[in-house]
Amino acid sequence: MEKAPMKIRMATPNDAARIYEVLKQAFSAYKNKNYPIEAIKAAIAPLSEIRKRIQKECVLVAEQRGIVVGTVTGLIQHKSMCICSLAVLPQFQNLGIATKLLKRIEGFARNLECNKLWLCVVPQVMEKAVRVYEKLGYEQEGYLKRHFYGEDFLLLSKSIVTDNTTKFQTLRKA
Repeated sequence: MEKAPMKIRMATPNDAARIYEVLKQAFSAYKNKNYPIEAIKAAIAPLSEIRKRIQKECVLVAEQRGIVVGTVTGLIQHKSMCICSLAVLPQFQNLGIATKLLKRIEGFARNLECNKLWLCVVPQVMEKAVRVYEKLGYEQEGYLKRHFYGEDFLLLSKSIVTDNTTKFQTLRKA
């Protein structure tokens, strides 16, 4: 059977329910890892929030054969982009979809002249995610003990160089 091509695109309002389903399925899998139910519920953005993000923020979906199989949201804050709601349907995990979503959203951050990308992750529960982030150049910036429903949060970030930053660095050296 031929492998279907993966398409990464901006989300539209029509994708909101599908994004919700991806978040629900992906984060519900953490019940098996003794992750607090409150934390799982908090990670699954409600439909109203997803719709708002699609209108105002950078929300991407990964689509295969017309099915939304993954998503990520970038929230712009003070020339930085917060990465949140990164999720892939369980049956599509470990295929590089999260990596493709992260690389694409980094491109958007560069175009928007953000200085860095950052995110929080629960390292004890999301070990695979931490490895993906580190492989893509994210570094530990902080550690928040018992921060998210009693779970520790690892703050990871990645500096990105925009054209303006490069120009500024060149001017400083002159």
